[in-house]
Amino acid sequence: MTWNTAKSILEIRPKTPLEVFMFRNKIRKAITGESVTEVPSEGVNYKDKNKKLSVGVQPNLINANIESGDSTKDLKILIGLMKQVNNDVGISNIARIGYRTFRYAEIESDSYEEFIDEFKKVYFKETSFIGGSSDLALVGAFTDGAISVNVNIGPMQGSELKDKQLQFSEDLELPSFYIFVDVDISTINIRSSNSEIKKFTDAATQHTEKVLKVIGKDWSTK
Repeated sequence: MTWNTAKSILEIRPKTPLEVFMFRNKIRKAITGESVTEVPSEGVNYKDKNKKLSVGVQPNLINANIESGDSTKDLKILIGLMKQVNNDVGISNIARIGYRTFRYAEIESDSYEEFIDEFKKVYFKETSFIGGSSDLALVGAFTDGAISVNVNIGPMQGSELKDKQLQFSEDLELPSFYIFVDVDISTINIRSSNSEIKKFTDAATQHTEKVLKVIGKDWSTK
């Protein structure tokens, strides 16, 4: 089974709002003497259609998405962006950091209905409920120490992935039928150093590859 990358996401939630957004509170205190902790709702958003990249920086959230299709290259870009944000505006200790990827692999089948039947045989025990389902998915949640792993697996066809999950990939050629996998790896309460961010993404990459290997094995032995 050959896995393709559709989208990669790196997200950081700081424990406290980014200081760069809190300057209004400081001005207000300087003028009135009042100490306030009002968190502004506005943020900064950036999109580059050519690079298939979007970045959002909010007081309590930094989120970067890329759809170039090269998981290794994409992750390097996302890590570089987070390091730059950290260096420029300073992230407090991290409440949550997550690395999420959307992957897909072609499945040969004569029809979507036949594909659904194969999916049922691989992942579910035959019951009246399962047997009568025209579409379905599998969700799994696992932990490995401080790492949380959430996996969603489902059958897709044609442009379904582009229509539901992507924003820059109008030219992406998708197979007629394919397994879609959403792997979301996260951990909580880590220091905001660039080395800690890199340490997490290294672990997240390893967990993602393990998940894909297991799924590939499921389908190779069906």
